[in-house]
Amino acid sequence: MNNQSIFPNVFIAGAQKAGTTSLHFWLASHPEVFAPEGLKDFHFFSKNEHYEKGATHLDELFRPGYKNQKVVLDSSVNYLYFPYVAERIHQWMPDAKIIIQLRNPIHRALSAYHFNFKYGIEENGLETALRKELQTPYSDRYDLENFTYLEHGLYDKQLRRFYDFFPEQQVIVSIFEEVLPKKAAFMQEIFEFVGIDASFTPAFEHANETGKARFRSINKLVTTDNPLKQSLRQLFKIDRLPQPIKYRIRQLILKANTSSVKKKEMLSQEMKSFLVDYYSDSVAELEKLLQKPLKPLWTEFQ
Repeated sequence: MNNQSIFPNVFIAGAQKAGTTSLHFWLASHPEVFAPEGLKDFHFFSKNEHYEKGATHLDELFRPGYKNQKVVLDSSVNYLYFPYVAERIHQWMPDAKIIIQLRNPIHRALSAYHFNFKYGIEENGLETALRKELQTPYSDRYDLENFTYLEHGLYDKQLRRFYDFFPEQQVIVSIFEEVLPKKAAFMQEIFEFVGIDASFTPAFEHANETGKARFRSINKLVTTDNPLKQSLRQLFKIDRLPQPIKYRIRQLILKANTSSVKKKEMLSQEMKSFLVDYYSDSVAELEKLLQKPLKPLWTEFQ
């Protein structure tokens, strides 16, 4: 690779719906970190339509606005899930630092469902959506990103893929439930891990809270690929806009169309028991892999 190219050297790789949006903004607020607006969850290394454009395209994405910051950050939460991503990142950036944050897989699945329902991505009720995943052999990338609520929580096999390509000293794994009560100490550890001033204290705002769409059809139009969206993009020449501008437009529409929600659909006791059984072996393997007890934090598995 050209040494003058601007490539990410730190990755927040997932997990999806495990507090990684807050983590991204806390890290991105550091003056020694460059995190281009509009590239969070761009998923260059997991989406072939981006990756196949090659190194020049990656440099074109990350170069605008770069001012010699030590850290160039790529936060894309599905990197952990897709099996080919760790190898792709390693081929281009073998010295990269990898940050992975995990969450109780049952709670993560619930959060992912509520997020997708809010944005009109998911049409089914909670338990119908979970059963559909178990019965459906998804293969399309969009479906794998959005409707594999349960499979996204099988962390042990996903984490092993990164350990296959990166030494442990280049990978840090945090647990969402441990981070919440000690955010300042945690971020100091992250700053030290990526090699920047650890005395900096970010503003600890919580990002990406789940709400309710006022009009789900609007959110679905914005967040999914569909003919009407493509027509509007062509009509208003949206694709000619810089990525940060497109990102801001999308976020403004979603924010304006989202209200707070007081009550969310929850699991039946029968489904909760099923999910404990579904994840038990994976959680046990993850404890071995991390050499860390997780059941005291993820109490359903005790």
